[in-house]
Amino acid sequence: MAEHQKQLDQATQGRLAKLATMPVDMSRLEKKMADALPPRSAPKPLAHPARSGGWQRIAAMFVLMAGIAGASYFAIFGVAPQGAYAMTVDQLHTYLLEHPDSAYRAQTLQQAQVLLDAQLDGSKPLPTVDGTNVASCCLVQGDFPLRAALLIERPTGSVTVIVAQGKDFAHPTEAIQHASGVELQSHSHTDTPMVMRNVDDLWVCVMGDVDESDLADVASSIRF
Repeated sequence: MAEHQKQLDQATQGRLAKLATMPVDMSRLEKKMADALPPRSAPKPLAHPARSGGWQRIAAMFVLMAGIAGASYFAIFGVAPQGAYAMTVDQLHTYLLEHPDSAYRAQTLQQAQVLLDAQLDGSKPLPTVDGTNVASCCLVQGDFPLRAALLIERPTGSVTVIVAQGKDFAHPTEAIQHASGVELQSHSHTDTPMVMRNVDDLWVCVMGDVDESDLADVASSIRF
């Protein structure tokens, strides 16, 4: 998370530095502000003509700086301040574990299936973290659009189910033989055990500090 924040800070600094070098014409903004002022009945000559419009220039500069800051945020992050929040599967797993009152929890596989279906068809929004909706999670080396995420309370422990959209998975995986015949894979990219399942362009990640067999049971039970 710290490395991710560092990269965002560096991108912000670079974007602001580039914008600072761009020429700015404030004449139109000054004219609009001057036109907005009430007309004077009897204009009086100023004692210091050189200072004419000085306060307008200062106000215009503040408006310009605010506009640049807003434009920079949108250009760098691609979203408004209330936009999406990208995080890794580990971070999302930890977040769901640490929020027991979250609406993204199920006590049974049947409840989990209903919740997953609602997220996949868009009738239920994705989890909200720090006031913004989670839009993507990093499966490999980049952001994969998040399609669903929830926590299932199992007798052996809590497991997180994350569904993300993507065609490729770069990390080594190992095939798992399961009684259901569903093709499953395991990998050790994260510190938390994970069982993967690929359905068309969707990747299902089931992770938690439980036996791999329990993760495989959950992954093989999910329907699409």
